[in-house]
Amino acid sequence: MSNNRSVKDGKKQCTSCKEIKSVDSFGRRGGQTKFAHHVKSRCRECERIDSLKRKRKKRLEDPLAHRRYWLKFKYGMTLEEYDTMLSDQNGVCAICLEPETYVDVRFGTIRPLVVDHCHKTNKIRGLLCNSCNVGLGQVQDNVELILKAIEYLKNPPFDNWYQNHIKEN
Repeated sequence: MSNNRSVKDGKKQCTSCKEIKSVDSFGRRGGQTKFAHHVKSRCRECERIDSLKRKRKKRLEDPLAHRRYWLKFKYGMTLEEYDTMLSDQNGVCAICLEPETYVDVRFGTIRPLVVDHCHKTNKIRGLLCNSCNVGLGQVQDNVELILKAIEYLKNPPFDNWYQNHIKEN
C-alpha cells in the first residue's frame, strides 16, 4: 500500500498509529455509505484516544465548565445553587459530616461532594461524599434494609463465636 489513504483488500493504514487494519476499524464520513473514499483516515481507537485527550485538555483549561454543564443537565441546578447547598452543609457530607477525600485519579484532585437524589422522583436530598453515596446505592435507598444493617452492627449474630471456638495449641 503506497498510499495510506487507499483501501486495498478491505484493509487500510491509519494515518495516526500507522497500523494496517480492517476497514471495519475505521469510521465513515458522510453517513453509512460503503464507498472506500468515505472511510476516515484514522482508526476508531486513535479517534477515541484523541477525543479523550481533547476532553481532558478542555477540562484542565476550564474545570468548572464541565461541572456547570453536568449540574444543569443532570440535576437542573446551577453551580451557584450547588455552592449554596455546600455552604449550608458546612462543606461536609450530609451523612458522615466529613469532607470529601475521594481522589479523581484522572486529574489528581479531590472530587466535590456528589449530589444525592431520589432516583424515582429526581428530588435532590443533599450532598454526600463518595463513600456514603456508594453505600446508599448498594442498599438501593431501602430504609428497611438500612435499619436491618444498623441492627446487625449493634448485635452481630456471631459476636463471640470466634473467641469461643479458638482451638488451643
